[in-house]
Amino acid sequence: MREYVDLEFEKLKREKITPWAFFTTDKGVRLRDYFGKQVSYTGGGLAFEGSPRMYFWNGFIQYFLNDIVSKSFSETLNFCRGHGLDSKLPMAETAFLLKDGIRRIYAEMAIIDQRLRGKGYPDSVLRYSPEEEIAQSESTCLGSDQDNPMKF
Repeated sequence: MREYVDLEFEKLKREKITPWAFFTTDKGVRLRDYFGKQVSYTGGGLAFEGSPRMYFWNGFIQYFLNDIVSKSFSETLNFCRGHGLDSKLPMAETAFLLKDGIRRIYAEMAIIDQRLRGKGYPDSVLRYSPEEEIAQSESTCLGSDQDNPMKF
């Protein structure tokens, strides 16, 4: 399961997070949101603030994370059922892997955010701490402690 989860998060990073690093270049950002809608910010003169930054942090990535979580739990459950295994421990391990993946995605977003706000001088601005977004994603994706005994 580790390989499956790692590949899903790596694909998400490559296809949906890394393109944002080109926000301030002439190339800009051109990608599709979870529902297939084109997202485009072009022109080297744009600043990474206001609505583009809000969109980056608030809601764009959440649907993709939810999808990875749902598919990963389904894969784990199907594997356990197909092999006659008790699913409790594998589901807990999957939850742990997902939590780690969510944290890695937000850490990468924080690095890109810092680079863009620093306008080529990332150390000139403080790195944003996405702890609130991480907690919200973990809660949304993995449930609350009462809803999900596998939450760590």
